[in-house]
Parts: sequence; C-alpha cells; structure tokens
Amino acid sequence: MKSCLVKCQAKGKQRPALALLLCLAVGIAYAAVISPVAAAQATQFSRPSQGADATAWFAFGLSLYEQKDYRGAKEAFEQVLLRDPQHQKAFEWLSRTQSKLWSNPAVENPPMALNVVAQADAPEGPYAAPTAREEEKARQQRIEQLFKAATALFKDKKYLDAQIKLNQLLEIDPDNRDARELAGKVSEALARVPSGDAPTGAAREAEARAKAEREAAEKGAREEAARRKAAEEEARKLAEAKAKEEEAAAKARAEEEERQARTAEARRVAEQKAAEEAARAAVKTEQTAPPAVLVQPPIPAPAEANVEDYLKRAEQFAEFGNWESAAMNYREALRLSPRNERARRGLAKAEAELARAAAATGEADVRARAAELVQRGETLLRARNYAEAEAAFQQAHTLDPSNKDAAAGLREVAKRLGQEEKSAAAVQAKAQADKVKAELALAEAHKKKGEFAQAEAAYQRVLALDPTTGDAKNGLSKLAEDRKKAQEKTAAEASKVAAEAQAQLARSAQSLVDEGRALKDAGDLVGAVKKWQEAARLDADNELAKRLPKRAGAAEPATTRHESRGAAPESAQ
Repeated sequence: MKSCLVKCQAKGKQRPALALLLCLAVGIAYAAVISPVAAAQATQFSRPSQGADATAWFAFGLSLYEQKDYRGAKEAFEQVLLRDPQHQKAFEWLSRTQSKLWSNPAVENPPMALNVVAQADAPEGPYAAPTAREEEKARQQRIEQLFKAATALFKDKKYLDAQIKLNQLLEIDPDNRDARELAGKVSEALARVPSGDAPTGAAREAEARAKAEREAAEKGAREEAARRKAAEEEARKLAEAKAKEEEAAAKARAEEEERQARTAEARRVAEQKAAEEAARAAVKTEQTAPPAVLVQPPIPAPAEANVEDYLKRAEQFAEFGNWESAAMNYREALRLSPRNERARRGLAKAEAELARAAAATGEADVRARAAELVQRGETLLRARNYAEAEAAFQQAHTLDPSNKDAAAGLREVAKRLGQEEKSAAAVQAKAQADKVKAELALAEAHKKKGEFAQAEAAYQRVLALDPTTGDAKNGLSKLAEDRKKAQEKTAAEASKVAAEAQAQLARSAQSLVDEGRALKDAGDLVGAVKKWQEAARLDADNELAKRLPKRAGAAEPATTRHESRGAAPESAQ
C-alpha cells in the first residue's frame, strides 16, 4: 500500500487528476481485497465438509487465494456458486482467481467450467448436486452477469477489465455473438488509447494471452464441431451400409427359398414320373419282387455350429441322394468357413445334381434358371457372401456354359477372394471337372439301383467330356460284369418263382383230385370227372388226374348195359 502511495505521489506531480483517481482505486482495491483476505487469514481454515454452506466455502476460498492456491480457490468459489448461484462476491472472486490463473505462465489455463457436478467432492445430502436444468439456469445467469459487467466497464472506458469479463464469458459460451461484437469494440478502443494511457507491458501480455486463449477456444470448438459432424456422417454411412447389407441378405434368402421351392417341385414331378415309369415296367415284365430301395435313416442336426458336423451331415444326405438337404448343410458350413474347399466342392456337386434334376424341364427353362442363378450370385456378391455367390455362378455356368455373365461373375469372385490367377480357362476346366464328377456320381447311383442302361449313358457322357477319365473306363468294364450278375440273379429269382408257382399248381391239382373223389363217393360222377379234368389241366404230371376220368368212363357203359337188361322184359311183356 505504501509503495502504491509513493507511485501516486510521483504521478501527481505530472497529472494531479490521474494521480487522485489512481490513489482512490488503490484504496478501494485494498479495502475489497486485502481486508477480507486478512479476515480470512486470522482464522485457521480447513476444507469444509460436504454439507457445509456457501459461507464456509467462501471463507475457505479466500484463505486459499491468500496462500496463492488459485486452483483450489477457484474450486471453492465454484462450490459457493453451486450452493448459492446469486452470491455476487463469489462471482467477483472467481473472476479474480481466473485472471490469476491466466496471468501465470507456469499454470495451464483450462476452460472455465461452472458445471462441477461430476467432481468427486460434489455435495451430498441436503446439498446435493443441482439438476441439469438448474445448471443451465446458473450458466445463463452467469453469462448475463458477465455481459452486463463488461458492458458497464466498456461504457466507463475500463477496456482491460471489460476484456477480462468478455474472455470469461467466451470461455463459457464461445458462440455468443453479442460478446464477440463487444470484444471487437473493446479491441478497437484499446488500439485508440494514447501512448501515455496505453496498457503496461504486463497488461499487453495478458491481453495477448487472452486473445490467444480465445482463439484457441474458438479453434477447439470448431474442431469439436467438425469431429462431431464427421462422427455423425460416419455413423450415418455405417447405418446405410448395414441396412443395404441386411436388405441384400433378406432378398438373397427370399430368392433361395423360392429356388428351393421350385427345385422341390421339380424333384416331386420327376419322382412321380419315375414312379409311374417303374409301375408300367413292373406290369410289363410281371415282376413280383420290387427293386431294392435305399432308405435314408434319420440324420440328426448338429448340436452346435461346427463346420465338421455340417460337412458330415451334408455328405450323409448326399450319399442317399438328398441333394437339397446336402446343399443346405454345405452352405451352413461355408457360412462358418467361407474358404473351406471341401464345403465348396460339395456344394458345387450338390448344385450340379439339382441342376441336372431340373434340366428335364427343357432348354428354355434351363437358360431362365441360369439367369436367375446369375442374378442371385450378383446379389450375394454385393452382400460380400463370396462362397455362396461363387456356388450360384458355378451352377449357372454348369447349366448354361454360354452364359457370359456367369463366367464374369466367377472371375469377379476369384478377384475378390484374392485369386486373380484364375483365368477363364481355369474356370472352364473347373466347371468341366465338376460336371465329370457329377456324371460319375450319377452313373454310380444308377448302377446301385440296377439301371444299367442309364449308368452306361452317364459313363459315355463322362468320356465325351474327358476321354482320359479312368473312372469312366473302369466303370464301363465293371458294368458288364454287374449286368451279367444281375441277369443271373434275375433268372435265378424267376426260376424260383416258377418252381414255387408249379408247386402251388400241383397242390391245387391234388386238392381238385380229392374233391372229385368226394363227389364220386357221393354219386355225382359228372362233377367228379369235371374236378379231375381241371386238375389234369393244372398239373399235367398228376397221374391220378389222368387215370380217374378214364376209369369213370369205363364204368359208365357197364351201368348202361345193366339198365338195358332191366328194360328188355318190359318190352317183351
């Protein structure tokens, strides 16, 4: 205080009015700052409890300010404002504390935050933290008070103090247009201040720091807004991509269900035709014993999503010719392991078998089916389901090798999977190899059912595709042996059936002989002869059936002669 008075005297020699004003300001500051601090220093303050009122926290803040613990003082004054938002002294001392933090280069200057609800020492019980609505109300009140104070200081030409108030306001609300306009006016006013009244070096440094901090805060706000906008845009794009993927997957599932329904209908029609043909063949050849049929045992579904379980289950279905179920399980295996070669080969074979079953509907239907498969493959490709997309394109190429879209789809899948080395020739070779395998499997199935003509035709188709296929040559050579064995077996069964039929006829003939004897004993010789003649017709080797009618014929003239002798006396008489 004494040094300030000396300075006032020195100034008074040059500018009396200015010196008087300066001395008055120093006195007021001494009364407002030093006296409360001294009063607070007179008592030993400790940190108030969580239930303490605003007065205790204000006194504690003054004590920390005197000890130059400006961060602690700032926290204490904020606690006061939480308990009493209208505490004017707390606002003033909080502004001074904030200015101290700004003017100290060694202290980091974080943005002033009035919302301290999240602090660990937030009040509890009757002094619980305010709600979000109360916090926003206190924030708006603080903004209005700072703006009014800055406006009043600007009118009083206290530009530095007005600038400090505006900096505090912009820390709370960086987008406040009124504060920005007033800050521009304050800066222009400071630029017009004469050199004699110009701010000191420390004031200019404080002003520069305040400006830099304000610009940094504005930049941080802009960056934060840009980050939020980018995050929202990214979230929107992800949501759109996810929606598109889900839509594509749903469409693919619908197309798959429709395809399965058509395939099931085609299989049902084919099975019905096959059953009718088998019935006509049975009637034509009078075969009594039906051909052996493979019965598919119940195949349990895997308890867990295990690739090996799906593969085993698919192979079991394929063994019994249930290609639809086999294809479904191969797809499940590919869903769990998209690069599993065993599943991909099995799915290709199953699709080829299904395509062959549907091929009987005609060439136009085959081309239409291939086009549908190409469309389904493109949908799966867009959904990044490369395994099923490749299977769809492969099936389309097998049905219609001239379909360019199917070949292009296979090349695109190979490119997506990192297999760019697959050329068009490799795709053709793979398709041909798959077709050879499918024809071989078809030939084996026909051979197991005893359909040797169909099996031979399938082997011939394999040799037409690849004349070097050893399995087809071996199959044809074994087919003749199997056919001979089957013919021998059929002949033996026919002989057995004929022997059983002959034995049955012999039993029937003997039964007729016995019935004829009974009729003869009853005096019905005519009926007995008819029975014996029927028995002789049924069994030509039955000697009794041959002799008994002859004996009956020999006995009949004797009876006639006896009757003639009885009639002679009557005529004589």
